[in-house]
Amino acid sequence: TEMDDQSMCLIFTTILGNFLKKFNPVLHPLCDLLVNASIEVYLTMCDDFRPTPAKSHYQFNLRDVSKIFQGLLMMNAKKVPDVPHFAAYWYHELRRVFGDRLTTKEDSDWLDNEISRHTSELGVEMKDMFAKFGERIMCVD
Repeated sequence: TEMDDQSMCLIFTTILGNFLKKFNPVLHPLCDLLVNASIEVYLTMCDDFRPTPAKSHYQFNLRDVSKIFQGLLMMNAKKVPDVPHFAAYWYHELRRVFGDRLTTKEDSDWLDNEISRHTSELGVEMKDMFAKFGERIMCVD
């Protein structure tokens, strides 16, 4: 059975909230917003991007949500000093987990618009984030 949305929020908020304790305190209040936004994107992907014969790989599950947070848990507090950096990491993880499977520009643009809507709720505009970090946001060591 599919996990209840409230249970997902509680699990991922607890995990991310504890992880963010060693980060700049300005990031702590973003935990709930980020978890809720991630789950909302996931649920929308499940509802709006169903598998078809041409897009049989459009199958999303709870493991995808965990991959987003697994990626975020690899952040380094020294490299993520503020909200724009945090938003850039989150953007990268959503694009990595969901965006890599999207096959059309229309679907990819939809995901970017959805992420943009949520980053503005964090107080970061995508255009400003790209201006600060460049057109390609990549998180590698």
